[in-house]
Amino acid sequence: MRSLWFGVLVCAAFFVACSDDNSDIVTPSSGDSSSSVCEDCDDGSSSSVTPKSNDSETSVSSSSTKSSSSSAESSSSSQIGCKTETEDNCEYGELVDDRDSQTYKTVKIGRQWWMAENLNYEGGDSYCYNDSAEYCEEYGRLYTWVSARDACPTGWHLPTKADFDTLLAAVGGDSLAGNALKSFAGWNRAEDEGDGADSYGFSGSPAGWMDLTGDYYQVGYFGRFWSISSCSNKKAYTLHLKYNAESGSLDYTLKESAISVRCIKD
Repeated sequence: MRSLWFGVLVCAAFFVACSDDNSDIVTPSSGDSSSSVCEDCDDGSSSSVTPKSNDSETSVSSSSTKSSSSSAESSSSSQIGCKTETEDNCEYGELVDDRDSQTYKTVKIGRQWWMAENLNYEGGDSYCYNDSAEYCEEYGRLYTWVSARDACPTGWHLPTKADFDTLLAAVGGDSLAGNALKSFAGWNRAEDEGDGADSYGFSGSPAGWMDLTGDYYQVGYFGRFWSISSCSNKKAYTLHLKYNAESGSLDYTLKESAISVRCIKD
């Protein structure tokens, strides 16, 4: 088993500055996603896929979706957390994927509906951590960026960078987003850090990632989630949650790596 320290070192080959040179060194954002500098970045999709607007304030509905609520009112981007360790007043729904009949919990955060679990649809170029089905059952599958673009079920899409910006603002900004979006349990601790407050029911999980050579790293320590927005020809924007940080941020990831997917309602 590789040590955590080795996993941190190889992370440099996974998260890289947003340019198409040969650099393998990460250039992390400052914590303010809007301040990240990226030449030739595209805040929308670079593919033929054009995500639909998800500003609707209506309940979750599609041919495969049922909605439910635990006594929560519709909330705006200024909402405070709806969940603690003893109470849960978030607004939830249920998404049934017609392709394989898997059921996912969904949650409304601000004006957006998000999957509250990682996608586990077995499409092309998607993987179970360590090639083990038990990790797919717990964390969902890991997808390359190309496979992630078409992985979401009908009525849902891979989030844009703007979708993630809206999510981060809704949970209090970058400095609070990690704690607010991380799940209560499952994060390996470093001193007093690790598990999150899950204040909005997003339940972000530390699924780890797969590099370009097929090696797996850092389950329990990091959660990464694709956006459809390209940063350059080789990289796309991703949401990062870390075991040792209360913040959350947008950064860049090589498109050939495999990480998690959270779909957002059209």
